[in-house]
Amino acid sequence: MKAVRLILLLLIIYQQLESNDIQNNFVPGNTVLAFDMDNTVIKPYFDWKAYFLYLVFVKNPLPLWRLTTNQYISSIFERLNKRRLMIPDVLNLLLKLKSMGYTLVVATNGNQSGFEYIMNYLNFDTLYYGKPLFDLIVTTEDIIDDAIDKNFLQKSPSLGSSYIKTTPHFKPSIDYFKSLRLFIDDYAQSSPNLQSKTPHIIFFDDIKDNVEGAQNSNVDITAFIVPKYYKGEGMKKNLTSCGIAVKEGVNTKFSEPKPYF
Repeated sequence: MKAVRLILLLLIIYQQLESNDIQNNFVPGNTVLAFDMDNTVIKPYFDWKAYFLYLVFVKNPLPLWRLTTNQYISSIFERLNKRRLMIPDVLNLLLKLKSMGYTLVVATNGNQSGFEYIMNYLNFDTLYYGKPLFDLIVTTEDIIDDAIDKNFLQKSPSLGSSYIKTTPHFKPSIDYFKSLRLFIDDYAQSSPNLQSKTPHIIFFDDIKDNVEGAQNSNVDITAFIVPKYYKGEGMKKNLTSCGIAVKEGVNTKFSEPKPYF
């Protein structure tokens, strides 16, 4: 009986050690966390008037934007991208992950010029205790004239240690996620926080097709659908399933998670 008990005890110890090994697989040195923006990190605000003007002057196949001024087109983009708010429980989660040493990446279908307005409006460059919250930002290419793009970029703040990469592809295409992989691997070459130069990617998005696109891209990526409510708590559970125990006790000035509509 003593021998049986000893064998059982050794099996239990072995299982615990094996479990710990699994839990420690996705550490900051070999893992990047990538996030969609709208309805994942940011609560969007839809401005119908600005969107109508955007369709008329920007998306229209005729170059109608040439009939107006750069400043007017700029104001349309500004209205489209303002009035957005960070989702409080998600921001709290991101701050905790950042404090744990994880590399945070934006993976959006938004274009570069528009996203820089969002960065400016939401102070992305100072969200992490006066420093940039995200280490890398992947957007889609601008769809309008270079002269207008330059007008937008001149209004944008310095990106600090965060920087933007653009791709001509859109989620859920596999090519988008291949671009994301290339940009992350390129960033990893000079990152002091990433020991792995081809880190695993954990990706969050609120759209099922985008998650399936990521899963089918074969670029070493784990993808999760963000829940409709209590998004931060849902993402935290997903991370726990990957063995990432989110650090508690990080003081933030942001409110506790609440459902929003």
